[in-house]
Amino acid sequence: MANIKEVARLSNCSVTTVSRVLNNHPHVSEEKKQRILAVIKQLDYAPNSQARDLVLGASKNIGVVIPNVNHSYFEKIISGVIESAFEKGYAVTLLPTNYEAEIEKSYFEQLKTKRLDALILTSKSNSLAEIERYTKYGSIICCEDTQHYKIPSVCVNRRKAYTEIFESLKTAGYKRVGVTINRSEELSASSKINIESYEQVFGIPIEGNIVRNCSTMEDGKRAASYFFEDGKEFEAIVTNGDYVASGIYKYAKDHHLKQPLLIGQENLAISDVLSFTTVDFHLKEIGSEAFQLAVSGEMAKKVFPYSIIKRLAEE
Repeated sequence: MANIKEVARLSNCSVTTVSRVLNNHPHVSEEKKQRILAVIKQLDYAPNSQARDLVLGASKNIGVVIPNVNHSYFEKIISGVIESAFEKGYAVTLLPTNYEAEIEKSYFEQLKTKRLDALILTSKSNSLAEIERYTKYGSIICCEDTQHYKIPSVCVNRRKAYTEIFESLKTAGYKRVGVTINRSEELSASSKINIESYEQVFGIPIEGNIVRNCSTMEDGKRAASYFFEDGKEFEAIVTNGDYVASGIYKYAKDHHLKQPLLIGQENLAISDVLSFTTVDFHLKEIGSEAFQLAVSGEMAKKVFPYSIIKRLAEE
């Protein structure tokens, strides 16, 4: 395989001059430029992009760390990142982790070796303290509150959102309120905030009123089997996603049960079709803003508003 030294030898130019031509440097005579381009064509030479990126100090490639690709929450953030990246001429590489901390660390190492310009973490597996250690190698943006750590972030005030939801239910007279979450509160800051808000508003432990490991419609049906079993009468269920809420809705309908008041998240089309309330965390906008922070290198912590979209389901 041809290399840059061979191109230089056959074109009777220095390696530096060949490099300038490859990088569209203006200070090369037209005669030398055409001679070098002719040799490149003759040898079918392709420059080593990683080596060139190291020289230029940028790859124009942003890594987006995701637990998995088949969840609407992450899809919306990714959509915002990709649209903004396309406008700026950046490539986006999706980096799945399945919530394995060591895999996530391997992506931090890619940032360290300059294979990526920046990383956007849609959800993290490592501690904020561990992530902060890698920020000296490039921009790392978290799509959650990074507290006092020096890590740029774009997020919503979930505590305020959950507190508002639970207080509205309590004020409306709902006494038996169920909750679904995905990851356990030991691993997920969002789940922890959700549970803490519930217990603060209602003044009771959440155990007995919660179903964990929910992310799909099928998970929603599983949760519903718990909320409706043995004559339990949950009047309202605050879910962690519209698909989960739709699974509960379907279970109640199929079993001819009274529909509880359902509250979803993400404002997907299915929440409109089934007419249940949902919380829009404006995830696409969060993805777009995360990209802007990634390329600017700005040390900022930005909080986006949320919207509670109230709908009344038909029973």
